[in-house]
Amino acid sequence: MPPPPSPSAPPLPAATAETEIAFLEEEIRAIDPADRRRAALLHMEIARLLEGSGAAPSKVEARVKLAAEMCPDLGLAQRALRRFLRRRKAWDDVLQSIDRELQAAGDAETRAVLLVLRGRLLRDALRRPEAADDFEKAQTLAPADPSAVEALRILHIAEGEWAKAAAALERAAAAADPARATELRREAALLREHALDEPQAALGLWELVLAANPTEPQALAAAERLYAAAGRWLDLCQTLVRFAHATPDPAAKHAAFLRAGLLAAERLGDTPRAAEWLEEAARVRPDAPEPLDALAEVHRRAGDAAAWEAALARRAALAVEPKEQAAFAVRRALILAERLGRRSEAVALLRQAHADLPADPAVTQALLALLGAEGQTAERTALLLLEAERIAERAPRAEALFRAGEACDRVPEAADAARSAYERALEAVPEHRGAFDALQRLHERARNWKALADLLARRIPLAADDAERRTLLRRLASVREERLQDNDGAIETLERLHELHPQDVSVLRDLQRLYAATGRWAEHVARLKAEAEQTAGAEPRAQLLARAGAVLEERLDDQAGARAAYEAAVQAKSDHRPALEALARLAARAGRWPEHLQFLDRTLPGLPAAEQAERLLASARIAAEKLGDEKDAVARCRRALEGYPGHPAALEMLAALHERRKEWREFAEVAAVLASVEKDPPRQAATRVRLGDVLAERLEQPVEAESQYRAALSAVPGYEPAFLGLERVLLRTGDWTGLREVYRAAADAVPEGPARAPWLCKLAAVLAWRLERRREALGVMDQLLAVAPDDPAALRDALLLRVADKQWREAADLLARLGAGSADPAVASACLKEEASLREAQLRQEAGDRLAAALERKPDDRETIALCAEVAPDAVSPAILLARQLAVTADPPERALLRLRLALAMQDAGEETALFGVGDMAAREASTFLPAVRLARQAAERQEDWPRAVQLLEQEGSPETTARPAARVEALLRAAELSAARLGDIARARDLLQRAFDAGPADERVAAALAARLREDRDWAGLARILRRHAGAVEPSHRPAVLFELAQVLREHLESPADAAAVLDELLAVDPRHARAHI
Repeated sequence: MPPPPSPSAPPLPAATAETEIAFLEEEIRAIDPADRRRAALLHMEIARLLEGSGAAPSKVEARVKLAAEMCPDLGLAQRALRRFLRRRKAWDDVLQSIDRELQAAGDAETRAVLLVLRGRLLRDALRRPEAADDFEKAQTLAPADPSAVEALRILHIAEGEWAKAAAALERAAAAADPARATELRREAALLREHALDEPQAALGLWELVLAANPTEPQALAAAERLYAAAGRWLDLCQTLVRFAHATPDPAAKHAAFLRAGLLAAERLGDTPRAAEWLEEAARVRPDAPEPLDALAEVHRRAGDAAAWEAALARRAALAVEPKEQAAFAVRRALILAERLGRRSEAVALLRQAHADLPADPAVTQALLALLGAEGQTAERTALLLLEAERIAERAPRAEALFRAGEACDRVPEAADAARSAYERALEAVPEHRGAFDALQRLHERARNWKALADLLARRIPLAADDAERRTLLRRLASVREERLQDNDGAIETLERLHELHPQDVSVLRDLQRLYAATGRWAEHVARLKAEAEQTAGAEPRAQLLARAGAVLEERLDDQAGARAAYEAAVQAKSDHRPALEALARLAARAGRWPEHLQFLDRTLPGLPAAEQAERLLASARIAAEKLGDEKDAVARCRRALEGYPGHPAALEMLAALHERRKEWREFAEVAAVLASVEKDPPRQAATRVRLGDVLAERLEQPVEAESQYRAALSAVPGYEPAFLGLERVLLRTGDWTGLREVYRAAADAVPEGPARAPWLCKLAAVLAWRLERRREALGVMDQLLAVAPDDPAALRDALLLRVADKQWREAADLLARLGAGSADPAVASACLKEEASLREAQLRQEAGDRLAAALERKPDDRETIALCAEVAPDAVSPAILLARQLAVTADPPERALLRLRLALAMQDAGEETALFGVGDMAAREASTFLPAVRLARQAAERQEDWPRAVQLLEQEGSPETTARPAARVEALLRAAELSAARLGDIARARDLLQRAFDAGPADERVAAALAARLREDRDWAGLARILRRHAGAVEPSHRPAVLFELAQVLREHLESPADAAAVLDELLAVDPRHARAHI
């Protein structure tokens, strides 16, 4: 027999994946065929080990499939299998797997989750109509879970089954919490109203929504609309009132009460309710006029004059403008007088209104009407006129008629009476000034200009003196000219005025104007010359003669007469500039250019520097263009600049002359000055760009040219020629960074549209290929495609950058656009096929991202967890997903297997300490699940937690955990070794060796170790029993040695020679040649 192991033996190394798989394979073969679940769980553990060791997915799938087939009700296996089936799009097999899990599922929540999964598969992958049944069953099982109703709604809406969608929403609302129920009923109401045209059903749903939330705006609007369509005005009013009481918003409260009051009045004819609700609206907003207006109208219709007047009084208190206050006063006065018989109050109210706004015709008319109704106004007017007619003397009668006219004049309707009174006053006393002025005012107000002219004409002979006569003639001329358009009559009147006062220059000027207006230019010139003769000053005289010359030149085409007039003006004043300019103009018209320049030069003295510069500039143009004397033109330009150093036009012409003469340096100097003084930004920018071009191309000065281009951009930020010039300079110098900034600024300066495309294209090229900043180039390409969406070159450039940056979805979009725009069928087909491939991968990724988001929102949602595990396991961290699965799994072995997967995930993440903890938790939770126990035991040994390691080895050695006796023996033997060597517990080690011997009496290591312990304890009887059992269990070749040792123990320690002799006889029967037995 071999010696027992050393008590200080090191711990066994952790099993590799291959050895662990082999161990589990043997364990599976040893399991009772009836215990299919236990075997299936071990198959799942083998699958985990295969996956963790990097085995081919097909091997992992085969193992998972074996577990699912061996134990169809093992949900963990079915879910793992579906993950592989979905990848291969084996939808029928996925459906069968869900069905098998459904058959085994017991609780309603799990069945609902599986039914929703099944329905989604039928709806999205298989396109089968049974999906609706699954969703409805799930909704019945878990009415509070929104997943089924959401899926069912999408299904019915996609198929246009609006009634079913609405019914599903209503069923879900019945079981949902109040907030969710309100949202579901709102959506169902929209479907009932708009898609199904069921207003009554929709109204019922909207009423439920409003019952939960009276201020819900969409429900309120819909209820108002549907109540109105159905003629249910009282219900609508009550809904509005409930809303008004519930809302904290004063504006909304006011609007609701106002609307309810108006409806009660107009639709229901319910005056009390209308008045109540309108009063509420007025109480909410005392400064709002609408409720009081409506309240007044309600009382008017009801015939309640007192309430009507009271409402108007409250409304008048809100009026700000006096005119508006007066209008309310008139309305109130009519009600007081006609409806309530309170005339004195009405008259007092109107008198106050008239005092506040005397010119208001409505107040005046109402007041006169009330006074007339009482007899006051008619009697007063009649008395005034009668008394005036009875007066015998002309002057008093005229004055009385004038006063009566004034009284009538205050009433617009009595204008004729007033005019008649004034005319009779003038008949009595033609010189009566007041009547004349009043009648003049009435004619003006009535725009009766002919009568006014006649009145003035009659008045002229009666004028008291020449001053008044001149005033009347002036007024009559104005009326005839401006009001009657009688220019001839006006001229005749002014000629009379000129005869009366020949020295009145203003009359001559008016005559000049009227002769000009009537085209009587000869008389116009004569009056100009007449004024010149009366003028003493040289300057005014010269001006008049120059004007006469202008009329002769332009109107009468009398060039000789015009020249004579201009020359007379120059004789009157030798430096009279307008006349000199006119003489220069006549010389130019005749082609006498030297004479023209001579006259122009004479106009220069005394002019401001700027104007001198302008004239010199004009003369320079003539010298250059008419006389061909560019040298003289340059000299004149320089003279202009001497007087006005920064004159832009002179600089511009001088620059043009130098450019024409190819004097580039002189041009550059002048252009630089021109650019510095130019105030107009566009012109300054153009000058600087031209200067930059000359510096760059003619004078070979690129740095100075760049400076000019940038200065042009400072003047006009988006000036394209400056950008183009900078582009030429920077391309020549190879400054790609600077070129990038130029392109970006140029693109930003151009308004949104196709004009930006060239700049963006250039910018993207520089960023991508010169500066290697592809991400930035992609952003530019997006802008380019926004302005030129169908440009194939831009699309291909963008595609190249997207692929280089691995942006697959965006690349797929670009391929789709390229395919749609290609005229070549082969190219279009290639683009579309490549797009399909990219989109499939992208959709999977996006679906995983959305599932991960859903899991984050509701971590305990069973359906989301299942979908993440089956459809997109890579979208969520493995540790997080396994933790979520653990939270919703109740079966201990399944939980243990999940914990093992979690441990593997932690190991991959380098979390060694957490790995040990998870493994130990799995072993505690499922103490009979062999893989969990083994992993926990290995972790305990690695951490040198010997008590826990011995405990787990004992657990591993139990038949409930391990089916193979040999494996149990190994575990118990290892436990005995650790108990003795690490814990010093000899008694426990002996007990463990005894249990190992009971499990495998033929194992020589166990028998030897146990025999050693019994010898140490001097338990010879126990040793004899062990040796007897071991001898019966070992192979025949090893039996003689065991029997001989047994015989020795019986003879030497138990003093039983007879028993020893019997054992020796048995030994010799096995091995007759055993020498020591013979001895």
